[in-house]
Amino acid sequence: MVTSVDSPDRGVRAMSLADTFRQVLAAVAQPLRNQGFTRYGQSFYLRGPDHWGVLAFQKSVHNSPDLHRFTLNLGVYSARLSPTSSLPSEKPSVWACHWHERLGILVHGRDKWWEITSSTNAARLVRDVNAAILQHALPQVARQMSDEALRDYYLSGA
Repeated sequence: MVTSVDSPDRGVRAMSLADTFRQVLAAVAQPLRNQGFTRYGQSFYLRGPDHWGVLAFQKSVHNSPDLHRFTLNLGVYSARLSPTSSLPSEKPSVWACHWHERLGILVHGRDKWWEITSSTNAARLVRDVNAAILQHALPQVARQMSDEALRDYYLSGA
């Protein structure tokens, strides 16, 4: 499904795959804001008293004009496990978090990359991504945002 967007310099143009990706980010932003997250680039952050919760969209390095793929990484950063025993003032990357996991692993038991092509139904894609975030990502990040959960994670050898 090709949709269009208003372009001040050229009137109406076909929505690019990058535009669709930006539409997904914009659409998930409000439900995440309602949960206390703030957006920074392609990532969303929840600051707790002793933890950062992170949801980070990652685009594939192999994206092309005909195919864009993205996944969602989750993370939790703990002040107690920090070298300074405090939360950093800067938002941590998902890879700096003490716990991180791909959303697809949690939901499907395998990695999941959403695909955007010229025939992608953007509204359906937004619904799918929002459902995965609300049903799986947010509950898992909330569970991991405790020192006890992080301790159990490390003791499990995972």
